[in-house]
Amino acid sequence: MTRGHKYLRAARELGYPWLGAVYRSHMRDPQALLDELPPGTRITPRELLERESAVSVARDSHVYFLDGALTPEEQERFLYYIPGFFERLETPLIGKSEKRLFGWAFPFSAHGAEFEALIPVGDPSWANAYLETCQDSAGKCDGLI
Repeated sequence: MTRGHKYLRAARELGYPWLGAVYRSHMRDPQALLDELPPGTRITPRELLERESAVSVARDSHVYFLDGALTPEEQERFLYYIPGFFERLETPLIGKSEKRLFGWAFPFSAHGAEFEALIPVGDPSWANAYLETCQDSAGKCDGLI
């Protein structure tokens, strides 16, 4: 992994036994790439990918690594902007009264942030707004990177 090495390291430190990745290249033969991967690398069967693609809403974890510890005020702003995004998100896939946020924490002496929320994976129209919210929040929560 060249661009995803930080995610792989974080996943290993968090105790995840494996990490999914998608490889796309118009420059290389996929089989040649597979031959170069380390032992133990496995390909996800097409049936599993199709089952995962059929899911329209997922309860998923989000983990943030921060430059510095967030103050209590910054933690409140983080909760409003980042997890709060999913509470305010309008999507036909999740009912307006349905619980969307299932918990949050600021581990590692507030040098990290994590939360679990319902994510409308079957409707990617929210993704750009979420990315913008995260980028805008970096200026509102000093430690957010």
